[in-house]
This record gives sequence, C-alpha cells and structure tokens, in this order.
Amino acid sequence: MAAVAPAPPPRRRHAGVTLVLAVVSLPAAYLYVGRPQRALVYLVAVLLVPLVAYWLARAGVWPAGLSWRWAAGALIVGCAIDACRIAWRHRDRFDGAWYTRWWGLLATMAVLAAMLVGFRAYVIDVYRSPSVAMLPTLHIGDEFFVRKYATSPQRGEVVVLRPVGNDVVYVKRVIGLPGDVVLYDRPTKRLTINGEAARTEVVEPYPGEPDTDVVRETIDGRAHWQLWNRAHSGRGGTYEVPADHYFVLGDNRDNSLDSRYPDFGFVPRDGILGTTTFVWWNTGQPARVGTRID
Repeated sequence: MAAVAPAPPPRRRHAGVTLVLAVVSLPAAYLYVGRPQRALVYLVAVLLVPLVAYWLARAGVWPAGLSWRWAAGALIVGCAIDACRIAWRHRDRFDGAWYTRWWGLLATMAVLAAMLVGFRAYVIDVYRSPSVAMLPTLHIGDEFFVRKYATSPQRGEVVVLRPVGNDVVYVKRVIGLPGDVVLYDRPTKRLTINGEAARTEVVEPYPGEPDTDVVRETIDGRAHWQLWNRAHSGRGGTYEVPADHYFVLGDNRDNSLDSRYPDFGFVPRDGILGTTTFVWWNTGQPARVGTRID
C-alpha cells in the first residue's frame, strides 16, 4: 500500500500580524486577509478624504483649526479594526491567493511604494510654509503643491529650493536668472534688473503688522505682492548672478533670509526642487485654500 503524504498544516491569519501590517500599510493588511477589493476601496477613500475637505474649505464650511488628517485617521482606525476582524474569523484555516503570502505582500507593497516615491520625487509633491518670509504670498501653515519636473523657473516664479551646503528646504521668489545683474536699493527697497527698474506701487498698510505696507511689484509683466517695513530695511547691494545659478528673494523683503546674504547666496540650478502652484490646505486659515501662488 502506497504511503500517503501528510497534509500540509493549515494556513492561518493572525490578528496580531494584521494589526502590525495595518500600522505599516493598511492595504497590506487587507491583502494579508485576502480582501483585495477592500484594499482598493480603502485607497480610493483615503484619496477622497482630502478632496472632500478641500471642497468644503473652498465652500467656506470647513471649521478653522480642524485638520483633514483627523478624518483620514478615523478612516484608517476603522479599516484596521475591520481587517483584524476578518483575520480573527480565519484564525483556524485560510486559503488565499498569492498576494496573501509574505513574498506576494512584499512585492505588491514594493511596487506601490516605488510608485508613490517616484510620483513625489519627479511629478508633484506637497510642501508647507514654515515662516513669515514669503508673506503676503504664503502664510505660515500654507500647504502647497510643487511641480517637481519644473526646475528651470522664469523670473518672478516662486520655487522650492535647497541652498548650497544647507539641508533646509526654502521657498523663495526667483528674481535674477543666470547672467543677470540685480541691484536691490536698501533705502528705497526697489529692484533694478539689468538696468531696468521694477515697477512698484504701495497699496495699503498690512493689517496686524505695524509700520508695514503691502506693495505691488511688477517684473517682466508678472505682478506679485510683497511687504515693506517702514521701520527697517533688509540687506541691499549689487549682485551678479553666476552661470547656472539663480538670485532669489522672499516677498517679506525686510524679514527674509535669501540671496542677499552670504550664508544663503546664489542658488545653483540643481538646488531648484520645483515650482509652486497653489495652496491646497491651511488648517488654521481654511479661507486660504485654493489661493494661487503668483
């Protein structure tokens, strides 16, 4: 009589493993318990949460101080509990497809992670304004989209950058292109680029800031807003922009660390990380949502 091979031990789903996967990546937890459809629904839902929050903020009904991340967090917790519940039901025996095995999970999550990292590195990423250096264009807490593929900015565009020898990421306005000669006159706070003076117009006092005016400046036909402080002035001088470098300034001209200062200097071409588009979120000021960065 031929020997009968012993049956393989039954595969099981463990709630503890599911919980760990849910903390690392919730789609992986759903794949582990054999629910790819729910993983897809979760991915769609987690994308819809910020979109709905954006629409409500634009409509003026989103409460100030409430972050969309709270809603996303509630969704994640609910889905994690759901995945653990499914795992508990299959704690004795489980027959799943290839993506429920460890190598299938690793392969699937590696592909998803590579797609996300590549998208943020080369297409679109989100940055947050941490200071007053770009007032009134950008406020503290503004979260904005950056086109990572747009690394050859024009004069007047707002860019995200990393100066030489500095790991800190800044957001500034491009004023001088490679080969330009930029003069910033400290007493009058006016710019001259290649012998042509930028047009400026003092519009009104800036609310909440003493001795500060809102000024409309036009460079190469592109108008933007900036702040001038009547009590003090930032550094001035004449700057010759080297080849493959840019001269950048903050819009809050008297409260900005930028290319006027030796510790910051000119920004090399490979230090330009991308060009800004619009404010997509600000928890403290929902009215800022949707503001174009001009």
